[in-house]
Amino acid sequence: MRAALELAPADTNLLLATAVAESQAGLLEDALTHSKQAGNVAGAKDLSGHIEEEIGEYAKASEAYQAAVALAPDK
Repeated sequence: MRAALELAPADTNLLLATAVAESQAGLLEDALTHSKQAGNVAGAKDLSGHIEEEIGEYAKASEAYQAAVALAPDK
């Protein structure tokens, strides 16, 4: 995925997929970086919230979850 990111560093879907894979692999700092780079997308904000929660950043997690809900209130 990193090679693909070199070719398309601003691809939101690729950034989010990379963040999910990194999160599942326990690479939380890398996952958080990529989820934040994915931009103002509900899925990315939700993932950022999960990661922030896992690393103990509860206030940041809450902000990310709130942003996710604001972006997609029907989900």
